[in-house]
Amino acid sequence: MTSQRYERWSEHKCQLLQQNLSRNHCRGTGGYILVQTFKNWYDAQTYCRTTYTDLASIRSPWEQKQVTSLVTKGVSIWVGLFLDTWQWSDQWSLLFRNWASGQPSSGTGGCSAIVMGDSGKWIADNCNLQHPFICYGGES
Repeated sequence: MTSQRYERWSEHKCQLLQQNLSRNHCRGTGGYILVQTFKNWYDAQTYCRTTYTDLASIRSPWEQKQVTSLVTKGVSIWVGLFLDTWQWSDQWSLLFRNWASGQPSSGTGGCSAIVMGDSGKWIADNCNLQHPFICYGGES
């Protein structure tokens, strides 16, 4: 998706949510914030930890629904899941799972992105790719 097309979509999505934090942030319910800036996973994690609490952890179907409500089809977003033993960046264990069929695939990457358009299923992706991302928590 081109940056310009993504920007138009994201402004529309934030208007629908009627909760603009700033030009690049869109707050949903449940404490989740869509950051509409493209960063690799590590930079996204640093940003979330500095500005909010951390990258989003998804521990239940309800939390999955809150996160996916912020994003539209065709967009990949970073969340806090990473490969060590597939745990959340905030150290929570991975109990709830929503992997896409055939995922996590070894060799594709050690970080998790949610790809919208496949019911918000998770995929393993290259941590150095740049995606928008979901933070959790209040502003620091």
